[in-house]
Amino acid sequence: MYDEPQSIMPVSLIIEDRQCMVVGGGQVALRKVESLMEAEARVTVVAPDVCEEIKELAHEGLIYCFEREFTIADVLNKYLVFAATNVEEVNAAVQVACHDRRVLCCRVDCGWRDGDFISPASFSYNDIIVSVSTGGSSLAEAKEIKNLVKAFLEEREALAAFEDE
Repeated sequence: MYDEPQSIMPVSLIIEDRQCMVVGGGQVALRKVESLMEAEARVTVVAPDVCEEIKELAHEGLIYCFEREFTIADVLNKYLVFAATNVEEVNAAVQVACHDRRVLCCRVDCGWRDGDFISPASFSYNDIIVSVSTGGSSLAEAKEIKNLVKAFLEEREALAAFEDE
């Protein structure tokens, strides 16, 4: 099912050393944590239950993790926040808290249009960052296009290496 695309403006945020937070502890939250870590953000996770991978990242000292319910104070001094729980009411509360404090917020649930930004399907390839967005209308289509572009770049590099031999 396709939603109407949202009018968006693509940007790339510089978040190195900035305080960012993920509210949620499941696999979607983990993907957001990994993306933030790739961008060298300072990552905090808040959730009553977190997956083992997030626990391990915290144990290694790579992120901060608080296994408890979200509170409004959690968004203070944050640059951006992902509301990535499986509870719509919690995601909405996170989004409102962020909005009231002028903190960028991305909701990863059906209320995504109430957030400030969406995360495109993206990957890094050598010195290139490729991002694909459908404006929120179809995550599956964006991922498929991303995978096609990635396969094309990998095939092109393999052919170039073969031709150089």
